[in-house]
Amino acid sequence: NTITEITIPTLPLASGAVAGTVILSEIEDYSGVVVTLTNSDVATEVYTEVSAVDGTYRFSGLKKGGTYLLTFSKDGYVTDKSRSVDVTVGTVSSVDNVILKSTTATVRGKVQLEGASTYENVTVLLKNDKNQYTATTDQKGEYLINRVIPGTYSLLASKDGFVTGQVGEFVIEPSIEKQI
Repeated sequence: NTITEITIPTLPLASGAVAGTVILSEIEDYSGVVVTLTNSDVATEVYTEVSAVDGTYRFSGLKKGGTYLLTFSKDGYVTDKSRSVDVTVGTVSSVDNVILKSTTATVRGKVQLEGASTYENVTVLLKNDKNQYTATTDQKGEYLINRVIPGTYSLLASKDGFVTGQVGEFVIEPSIEKQI
């Protein structure tokens, strides 16, 4: 008996795929972004994936070619609905990196104490009628408050033996660092 080996050529995919990366501003863990892919011709054809820690996502098994719309969303970030991708059965369509901007802000500042040589352990309270954030100063009197929800706030600084200081109302805007 003779054995004849016949090599079958690589079979092409019977479906299309979409792959890309989403990046979150201000942090390095890009996981948890909900990525939705919707066929622009058949609005009921919707697929959903969640990004990995490195921000990658992939939709496989797309049976129909055509234009698909992408939506990227995560709590605390501005939703992006600006992307579309052309899918061809048998290929992987790549999407350019998408950067989601935070809907929160960072507040930083410095507190000084009259007659003191160091300025650590001053309690800083950032508040409005809905939200409240606290921080403690370092030796230089510097403080940092991350992930502040935008709005109008006042700021209090207090330490035993000193009069409480207050900064009146000011506006915090998203994706902005405010120095007070």
